[in-house]
Amino acid sequence: MRFNFKKIAAIGTTVLLTGMSMGFAAAANYPLPFVQSGVGNVMIVYGAAADPMDSAQGGIIMNDLGGFVTGTGGGEVSTSGETYPLFTESSNGRLYMNSSINSVHGSLTDSQLPTTLADSSFEGDVTADVTQSIKIGSSSRILFGQEPTSDDDPVVFVSLGTTAATYVYNATITFNKAVNLTSADSIGETLSLFGQDFTVGAGTTNTSLFLYKSSEKVTLSLGGTTPTPSTSVTVAGKAYTLRLVGATDTAATVEVTDSTGATQQKTVSVDDTAKIQGVDVSVSYAASSTATSTEQATLSVGSDKIKLTDASEVRIGSTEDIVDGTMLYSQQEQAQTVLLH
Repeated sequence: MRFNFKKIAAIGTTVLLTGMSMGFAAAANYPLPFVQSGVGNVMIVYGAAADPMDSAQGGIIMNDLGGFVTGTGGGEVSTSGETYPLFTESSNGRLYMNSSINSVHGSLTDSQLPTTLADSSFEGDVTADVTQSIKIGSSSRILFGQEPTSDDDPVVFVSLGTTAATYVYNATITFNKAVNLTSADSIGETLSLFGQDFTVGAGTTNTSLFLYKSSEKVTLSLGGTTPTPSTSVTVAGKAYTLRLVGATDTAATVEVTDSTGATQQKTVSVDDTAKIQGVDVSVSYAASSTATSTEQATLSVGSDKIKLTDASEVRIGSTEDIVDGTMLYSQQEQAQTVLLH
């Protein structure tokens, strides 16, 4: 069998000329259709195992097209709370395909997030200054592919880490001096973290810190010349009445009544917490004296419990549900919360 090379060549020439005509037409309209009305409508994609020259040439093309972009495109994006972009409008501050999300900003401080990362002080067993920062991980990248499954159409997405070493971000709280959070002087005090106020709860140990978003600290007593058997508190906008039923040197029996009149009573050990009528009641101190016929207890009443344990996930609520994708590490004078995904 013989091939007609001339005929094949002629066909090839026709195709080549057709392709050249289309190419010349596109070149005459450049940067259309890639940039229209000042808005970019193009994506530069190269393979993960591609020659380094492909990446370099892709960057050149993207930078050249970027010179024609005058609008933002893509529609509006609404955000809530305090935000800060991880990119800038300058050509060397943009996040491109296959870029790590920390390519432009590797960390954030109170300069970028003045409310969320505001400096504060903690008045516990000592007075300590508290500073906060966020370090952006290098493992999360902007990619283009079929996600979340191979049956889906390709989309732009951010790959996320799944281990402590490949965290999305590391939120760090630093005390300027050693603080004993287990001290009675620290329990019940306010600690401001990432734009929210928390109360240090009873039960805090050298390895686990209990925090409450809404909490009140009270001291109740029975007997003596000026007994205070009950008091009213407001937790998370709801009113409750606390009554000390009895106390020993190791525990206190507490009754909680809500605004509907429903009542529940439990005995709580010192440095422990129990859910009573919908609120968490912690006992940091309890005592009983037969000589003076007095019983006394110091209680912290709160809601929205958070448990931070060294080398473990963050846990929330009275049932201590795990917050997926978190890991906490504590060091002397410093605590780090790592968000994995």
